[in-house]
Amino acid sequence: MKRIKVVSFDLDGTIVKRKAVDFFWLELVPRVVAEKMKVDISYSKTLVYEEYEKIGENDIRWYLPRYWAERFGFTDRLDEMLRETQRMMEVYPDVEETIHYLYSEGYTLIIASNAAREFIEMSLKSLGDLSSFFKAVFSCVSDFHIPRKNEKFYMHICSLLKVSPSEIVHIGDNPIYDYDVPLKVGFKALLLAREGSLKREKTIRSLTELKSIL
Repeated sequence: MKRIKVVSFDLDGTIVKRKAVDFFWLELVPRVVAEKMKVDISYSKTLVYEEYEKIGENDIRWYLPRYWAERFGFTDRLDEMLRETQRMMEVYPDVEETIHYLYSEGYTLIIASNAAREFIEMSLKSLGDLSSFFKAVFSCVSDFHIPRKNEKFYMHICSLLKVSPSEIVHIGDNPIYDYDVPLKVGFKALLLAREGSLKREKTIRSLTELKSIL
């Protein structure tokens, strides 16, 4: 890929495994709600999942831990819950080698995620010293109040970094928001399909493939 200056990474499912965030939303929140309401966990899960559905993924509140903490009344336990989630964070094994290589080659590395800042900060802690290799970290939810990584979000990144869209390649695991959308605004894009079930014109199975592409 010619003229690439910036390599942009999605976070969940690309840099870190999804299991920690899934645990927070699907297990930990219902567990704490069950304890607060003194109900069994199955009832709590039904209640919590129904409330998630009422808000929906196109509403920024859907992504914000503090919104749900206020809604369900567990603000006093949120920090503790985030620490428990942090302990489950796991970085994919192909990340360290790839980041070191790209940084040594002079690329500017960034993270572009729709995760809330609380989860981004946990992921960066999991990366340890690798987090310092990233020049910037963007959250469409927390930084721009956009629920999805849309065209406006990607253009914000270009403006802030002072580069043209064609000078950025974005890598992520969502075929729409990490591939189709950035392509529309002129980014280069690669779809990361670790399990091989997703496909676009430019698909990779591991981040280590970037060595031969960039």
